[in-house]
Amino acid sequence: MAKLKQIPKHVSVHLRYLYQDKGLRGKELLKKYPMYSKATIYRHAKKAIVAHEVFDKRKQNKGRPRKLTDRDRRSLLRQVPILRETVGSFTTPRLRVAAGIAPNVCDETVRRVLRDAGYRYYHSRKKGLLTKKDLQLRLRFARRIKRLLPQNFWQDGIGFYLDGAGFQHKYDPRDEARSTRTMAWRRRDEGLEPNCTAKGSHVGSGGRVAKFMVAIAYGKGVILAEQYQERLNGAMFARFIQRHFEATFEKGSNPRGKLFLQDGDPSQNSKKAKLSLETVGARKFAIPARSPDVNPIENVFNYVKMELRAQALNRNITQENFLQFSARVKETLENVPIAYVDKTIDSMNGRMELIIKSRGKRIKY
Repeated sequence: MAKLKQIPKHVSVHLRYLYQDKGLRGKELLKKYPMYSKATIYRHAKKAIVAHEVFDKRKQNKGRPRKLTDRDRRSLLRQVPILRETVGSFTTPRLRVAAGIAPNVCDETVRRVLRDAGYRYYHSRKKGLLTKKDLQLRLRFARRIKRLLPQNFWQDGIGFYLDGAGFQHKYDPRDEARSTRTMAWRRRDEGLEPNCTAKGSHVGSGGRVAKFMVAIAYGKGVILAEQYQERLNGAMFARFIQRHFEATFEKGSNPRGKLFLQDGDPSQNSKKAKLSLETVGARKFAIPARSPDVNPIENVFNYVKMELRAQALNRNITQENFLQFSARVKETLENVPIAYVDKTIDSMNGRMELIIKSRGKRIKY
């Protein structure tokens, strides 16, 4: 039987009484307390008996004094949204300096304050934090959809869902797939800007970005995966509309309706782009800003990025140039299962319900 190392205070006092007053020896004490070792029993039995001794002195020991005052804690939490506005993601040392905390306070103490306030070191998300106005617009949008539009609107009413995506090229895809993604201190319902946005602009180290304009349709899957090299602006998107929209509507779910969904990217909503839309007779279904959870094509992009990482690991791709990577991205986009696209679009009515229930906050999609 494993011997216990710690003896409660009342047992320690009893051992002294038996040994010093009653004259019991070691063998008898061991029989009475077999769960303790011989050395432990003798060490406690030979201690002096002190009158009015407190059984557990640990209750009198309040521990070392706190290094952070309540004011320091409030200062740390006040700096979190400020650093979000100025630098986006941040480290605990930077937060400590911004809050004016003494340098002798360790990072673990700062992290403990963040965890107590509900923050965790999660993966950073694609879009910015939602303001009060954003929450109101999202809630109003979901209520209007539920009140005015039929249940099958997302499947039959919208011809296709359109958006741009950027996929970052790495010379060693397997090594990149093994590495962790960008992390950030945030609450579960918050999101942060990434290094690589959906439109393909990139900040930081790494290779080129393969930029694609993608369209999906219910019952059709991915109906457009067009790579582009030039900068995405109003003039470029206007030309894209002239070249591809007619054929994309023909492949879509509702060719006659000429209705498509896209987000509020400025380049895709410029005056030149609107003129081109009028020329081809297309109509845009707008969604609220900073709402990737209201655009099912974002789920497709996430699916493709996970597939690319899995391919790099499963195929052991240790070297790949930009042209090879671009071809792999296009192939992966075109082979997204139609069932996955349909399931994502089918979830739109449920998403509206969740947005209403959460009063406009981000949902799980």
